[in-house]
Amino acid sequence: LMTIKEIFKKKGEIFFRNEEKKYVLKLLKKNNCVIALGGGAFINKSIRKSILKNCVSIWLDANANILTRRVKWNNKRPLLNNENIPRKINKLYAERKNLYKMADHKIICDRLNKIEIAKKIIFFYDRKKNNS
Repeated sequence: LMTIKEIFKKKGEIFFRNEEKKYVLKLLKKNNCVIALGGGAFINKSIRKSILKNCVSIWLDANANILTRRVKWNNKRPLLNNENIPRKINKLYAERKNLYKMADHKIICDRLNKIEIAKKIIFFYDRKKNNS
């Protein structure tokens, strides 16, 4: 079993994104579950279309400084390896934010802890479920 970092290094991002797409589309067919996706998955048109049609989608937004602090010591993010992390995060955010805005809900996480974020996710999920 390879890590995401190893897959990127040995087989490349295109291979990873294709495998990610197959796996995520399969997962999205399940009911009553929460799937936390990385920022790159929602960029894929097929994944995004399936999510927006069949799921409650929530964009967990945070400013670049917070994201930089969170990932600074995490070497599991291949798109940030060997990069100026703050610059790369700003670039990815700028490229992706218009797609992220398509999510059903947005939670600004800058001043929230994990419990508060989880409560908001549950609120949005329950609201959608009760309105269906």
